[in-house]
Amino acid sequence: MDGQPLPTSALPVSGTPWSETLTTTCDSDGFVATPADEPSGMKIVLTRLG
Repeated sequence: MDGQPLPTSALPVSGTPWSETLTTTCDSDGFVATPADEPSGMKIVLTRLG
């Protein structure tokens, strides 16, 4: 966030309902994590404010 890389290993994800593998994207607007084995599953979205 804010131009700094966020390692996916920093996300405490385990077990149901989350996949243990995430596909992540990060840009100047925010961060999105999606379960890799279920792309239509619930996403984690962090949006940059002001």
